[in-house]
Amino acid sequence: MCIASIPSKLSWRQNETRSCQLTFPMGIEFHIPEDDMVRFFAAECGTLDYADLYAAYCGTYYSPGPGRPPTDPRLLFQVCAFAYANDIYSSRKIEEACRKRIDFIWLLDGEPAPDHTTIASFRSGQCKDAIERLFYHYSKTDPDATFFRMKDDHMRNGQLRPGYNLQICVNSEFITGIGIFVDRNDVNTLEAFVNALMEKHGRYYGIISADAGYESLANYRFMDDAGIESFVKPTNYEFMKTKKFKNQIGRRENMAYVAAQAQ
Repeated sequence: MCIASIPSKLSWRQNETRSCQLTFPMGIEFHIPEDDMVRFFAAECGTLDYADLYAAYCGTYYSPGPGRPPTDPRLLFQVCAFAYANDIYSSRKIEEACRKRIDFIWLLDGEPAPDHTTIASFRSGQCKDAIERLFYHYSKTDPDATFFRMKDDHMRNGQLRPGYNLQICVNSEFITGIGIFVDRNDVNTLEAFVNALMEKHGRYYGIISADAGYESLANYRFMDDAGIESFVKPTNYEFMKTKKFKNQIGRRENMAYVAAQAQ
């Protein structure tokens, strides 16, 4: 058996002083290129009206630590929005970025990095509605864009991003039409899309097949008045196949039709 001796003194590397840490914050401005995204982002955020956010922001529990003043809600919003733009959604990851990433440190403008509890409380507390309204105004860098809950959100928490509602028409496995709408709901795009296709193609469509996103009484009436035979999957189609649904005798779908008997 071999027993290694324990050194009585620390090595020279363990005693080494890292003086470069003292100079890093002094030159942070020079480390951000003039065309960096964070500069453009800060300029755009500077045009927003934060009156609603400050009105909703009350209480000092948004504090990054005991004995410290509360974090400016304007900076909290900018940090969260910039994190989303960089595909960072976790409050812990946002805190880490505020402590380690130079662009986040620059965005904080000398303020201490908020901790993950502060960020989580800010996003889900009384400021939630004001934050969403701010996102609607920030989306107007593209005046025609509307905020949607994107399907590619890997965190599965419904993050809002500016975008468009793209509609595609397929006929005999060929794409015959594309429509772009700012309305979030597919149900509100069917009539306008079908009318545009008929006008551009110069032909009448007698049959339409669509998924459950297009089901509505207004769309059924539109297709019926136009003489269009419709095949639209009901929104509750999967539920209708369950035993629980079939046992609910009060539903019209489970009632048998009885023709009126002549007197």
